[in-house]
Amino acid sequence: CIRDSNLTIPKIKASKPVGTEALYERERPKLLTIARVYLCGKCPNNHVGTACAFPITEDGFCLTNNHVFDMPESEIRFTKFLAVMDEKGNFYEIEKIVSADKTNDIALIKIDTKGSKLKPYRLADTTPATGTPIFHISHPDKHFYRLSSGIVTGHSFDPLTKCYRTEISAPFAPGSSGAPVIKSNGDVVAMIAMT
Repeated sequence: CIRDSNLTIPKIKASKPVGTEALYERERPKLLTIARVYLCGKCPNNHVGTACAFPITEDGFCLTNNHVFDMPESEIRFTKFLAVMDEKGNFYEIEKIVSADKTNDIALIKIDTKGSKLKPYRLADTTPATGTPIFHISHPDKHFYRLSSGIVTGHSFDPLTKCYRTEISAPFAPGSSGAPVIKSNGDVVAMIAMT
């Protein structure tokens, strides 16, 4: 997905591992919320859907799941609002979907930061070994900025889709889609995809 976009990922110096509380305080402000207000087509009420995105550059390139945007025409027609929000409540327009991979459920999006610089996550250099402690901060069931922890329980390969998956024991739920899975130093080792 990133390779398809010709985007150069900036080199970010690796941080030192820290305790869980310090990790949460350091990484929480980086996480973004994708908010969608829509009509279901069955009632007159507005509904809200949420997911996560995380910046990989200061100027607004972010990763999330493809399924967040891959909606049938009937759902697109009923969408009234779709934007990205930071922890402080600032909204950012989604400029474009730069690249998307339905098979691996990854989307690279560009948001208009209005000149603000985002704090990007560092992508890990290696795949985490089974047993590696991991964490994610996400928005499960519209409970915002919740921390979950666990370990890498294994890795799998689907020969039909040719997709590699990192499996984790940390719980997640709808709303966690697109959340970065991080090690104790904050490096992103995976992304929540199947909620």
